Amino acid sequence: MNCEQIQDILLNDYLNKEISPEQKKVVDEHLDQCPTCMEFFNHATEVILPMETAQKHSVPDDDWQNIKNRIETQKEKGTSIFHFPKPILPLAFAALLLISFFAAREFAETIKPPIVCVMEHEDAILYLTDEFEEFMGTDFENEEYFLEEFFL
Repeated sequence: MNCEQIQDILLNDYLNKEISPEQKKVVDEHLDQCPTCMEFFNHATEVILPMETAQKHSVPDDDWQNIKNRIETQKEKGTSIFHFPKPILPLAFAALLLISFFAAREFAETIKPPIVCVMEHEDAILYLTDEFEEFMGTDFENEEYFLEEFFL
C-alpha cells in the first residue's frame, strides 16, 4: 500500500477502531517504516481524539420552543429580526438624493459648453473664403461661386 491509501485508512477506519486485524497489522508495519505517515497519524490523533471525548451539550427543548415562538410572533407582526427606526429609510433616501445632486453638479461644472459663434451670412462667406485661400494658397475672385461649388 502507498502512503495515500494508508492515510485514508488511518482517518476512516484505524482511528474509529473499525479495522480488521490483518489490515491493522499492515498499517502498523507501514507506520513503523514511514515517518511521514507516522507524523500524519500523530497529528490526526491530536485533532480527532479530543473531539470524540468532548462532552456533548444539547439545548433544552423549552429554549428551542421559545425561539420558535419568537420567530412566529415576528412573522405574524410582519416585523423583521433586524429593527431599524422608522425614519431611517426616508433619511437614507434623502441623503442619497443630496449626494447625487452634489455629485452631478460637480460633474456638470467640469463640462464646458461648446463655443457658439454667430456670424452674418456675408461675414461667414468672407471668413470661409479667407481660411480656404490661406489653406490652398490661392486667391478666389468670385467668392460666392467658390462657396456654392465647395461648401454649399
